[in-house]
Amino acid sequence: MKANELRIGNYIYIDSRDELRTIVEIRHTMVSVKYIRSDTNQPHQSMVEYDRLTPITLTEEWLFKFKWKYQDRDVNRNDGKKERFYISPFFGEHREYWIELQLSNNSFGHSFMWLCWDIGGGNDHIHFPQGHKMDYVHQLQNLYFALAGEEPTLKTELSQTEK
Repeated sequence: MKANELRIGNYIYIDSRDELRTIVEIRHTMVSVKYIRSDTNQPHQSMVEYDRLTPITLTEEWLFKFKWKYQDRDVNRNDGKKERFYISPFFGEHREYWIELQLSNNSFGHSFMWLCWDIGGGNDHIHFPQGHKMDYVHQLQNLYFALAGEEPTLKTELSQTEK
């Protein structure tokens, strides 16, 4: 991973282990991460080199942790097959915007994303360019922050362990 892919607050793993870390400082060659130590169950912070960082694969489980919902929809291919779409929490001054996405494990073989809104007169949307990948948790965190101006929040039971 590279420094330009990361923001303070991003979730990552270290050395491919499934132990959640939160980036709290970004330096030229290292990041500072906070986590709960498994041996003491106490908060801890340490410096880690970039080559030890591992992105977290974006999965349905992670979308649910970020309070996304899903909807199975017919995609008008006349075969009756439904595709699963994930819907972000609403954001904006009047909660009129949201993101919809499909993970890359859909029948098309790649992810799709839309920025959607309803500012009166019905819903509208714009597609993200094809090829724009949303494969990792930190990418979703960065996109959501860029569009919503706020961090995506985790469900309470997970965020309590991060404090």
